[in-house]
Amino acid sequence: MIGLGRLDDRKKQKENDMESKTEIVIVRDLAASDYPMWIKMWKDYCSPIELSDEITDLLWNRLMDEKQIGLPEGLVAVDSQNQQPIGFCHYLRHSHTWGTGWWCYCEDLYVLPEARNKKVGRALLQFLLERAKERGWDSIYGETDKSNPAQFLYGRFTNVDDRLMFSLDLRESKA
Repeated sequence: MIGLGRLDDRKKQKENDMESKTEIVIVRDLAASDYPMWIKMWKDYCSPIELSDEITDLLWNRLMDEKQIGLPEGLVAVDSQNQQPIGFCHYLRHSHTWGTGWWCYCEDLYVLPEARNKKVGRALLQFLLERAKERGWDSIYGETDKSNPAQFLYGRFTNVDDRLMFSLDLRESKA
């Protein structure tokens, strides 16, 4: 019996250790005070396409506008130890033609390289999922490149289907 008690104690300690490791992140709504770290992460996220400062400023202003429906919204993952942002999620809630509720397009998901593989992306998506359930939204969807190593994360939430996402760029060519 004593041996089982020690085993139970070790099991409880192991469970407590696991909890503390998964609680390294707090997810909340993006706030104006997050701007210095958000801009750093955003520029890293966008580095392959080099968005203009004008577009970045417009996005930030939209993210901070709480009054209008149809504008992107943002979540931030914060390290629970130092309270510094370590990831973000931008999403867009919108109506759709197949029902009366809302769909949510998860447009951008980013985690700092040093915070990857620490369940930060999962925490962001889980928070968004819980928000969607609480608010009665019908669906969350997103897209990613086939070469994105984070695809395994999306597969934890849903089956990746064979749908083809198409994109028609209507801006004039800059050639």
